[in-house]
Amino acid sequence: MKKILFTAAASLALLAGCNPSGDTAAKTADDADGAAAKTIRMKYSVFFPPEHVHAKLAQAWAKEIEARAGGRVKITVYTAGSLTAPAVCYQGVLDGVSELGMSAFAYSRGRFPLLEGLDLPHGYPDGVTATRVANELIEQFKPAELDNVQFLYCHAHGPGILATRKGKNVETLEDIKNKQLKVRATGFGTATVSALGGKPVGLA
Repeated sequence: MKKILFTAAASLALLAGCNPSGDTAAKTADDADGAAAKTIRMKYSVFFPPEHVHAKLAQAWAKEIEARAGGRVKITVYTAGSLTAPAVCYQGVLDGVSELGMSAFAYSRGRFPLLEGLDLPHGYPDGVTATRVANELIEQFKPAELDNVQFLYCHAHGPGILATRKGKNVETLEDIKNKQLKVRATGFGTATVSALGGKPVGLA
């Protein structure tokens, strides 16, 4: 049985089978006891801090699953990488540390050779476009690097910006090289920063 890798809330369909069907209204006490004994408990590792919108959505998603499953599925959400750090979240799912995991492909550089291409500077105009491209690529090519998990959903953000301190304005590519800027970057993005003459720095 494949493990489950979770990357956003579109996985409702995965657990739909846990929801009791409408034609089983008449249940005996024994049936109820049996259902309670078969409660599915899952750990969900999320790298975002608890106050981040994605962490809040993860909590809301877990509660929605529990409600739709009539309490037979209970998901405990571990935020801020408290169960598995971002770089080992995927491996944590494989090892059974968690049943569900949200992380970024870029945090495990070299593990996803095809999907690293998503981090190339394609010039995505917005997060919606980037998300559609990512999901369509995965659906069309079914990358082998995801064969050992049940991939559920991928979401992406919009174009990044260079946020600098006063006096460190970046207006041209030469500004990055001449000022030897340290730029927070992850995964394949580190190679991009280096190619532009900057110094990539990995930060949470």
